[in-house]
Amino acid sequence: LEARENKDEQHVDAVLQQVFIKTTFNVIAEAAFRIPRDQCEQVYTDIQALQHFLPFLASPLLTALPTQAQRDFRAGKKRINETCLGMISEARKQFDGMTAEERQHFLESGQGKALLDYLVLNASDIMSSQKLVDNAFTFIFAGHDTTAQTLIWIVAFLAANPSVQEKLFEEVQGTMPLGEGIAREQELHSCSYLQDVIKESMRLWPSAAFILRV
Repeated sequence: LEARENKDEQHVDAVLQQVFIKTTFNVIAEAAFRIPRDQCEQVYTDIQALQHFLPFLASPLLTALPTQAQRDFRAGKKRINETCLGMISEARKQFDGMTAEERQHFLESGQGKALLDYLVLNASDIMSSQKLVDNAFTFIFAGHDTTAQTLIWIVAFLAANPSVQEKLFEEVQGTMPLGEGIAREQELHSCSYLQDVIKESMRLWPSAAFILRV
């Protein structure tokens, strides 16, 4: 607000970007992997340290130098690994005593909608705990930033097109009135205009315009 009053638009943009990135990270960490809220802040800080060190990974010499960035990278990676291992261990304990029918019922009942549950239930027989950690880390690391960038562009698109914003609000309000709890999956699927807005924003400003294969 202070930056806005001072008409510092670049600072406002930077602050909003960080808000979207951090919010998206917290949602993915908590909803997809059950990382406790009190641990999300540290994991987020570690993710940022890893991202800052990425350019140096292309150079073996720079990677080997005992810099503070390297120490932060190694410490952050270790903490994230331990956190993910803990979540996977807890999930495995939860499912170990269940029969195949009980596991299926758990997922279909709506209780087990976290991505972690599907990973543990469907991949435990062919993946070690460390491989599950690697998959979780990749999803969190690569998923939160691209999702945040998509949300930023959607908000920018809506701000520049008030009529679209108003039509979208009317659809969402008609389907999921404010103050009536969290939206359910079927309600989100019924919002066709919301899906159109998301797809059109991603078409105009894709967060990953292309993917290189080696």
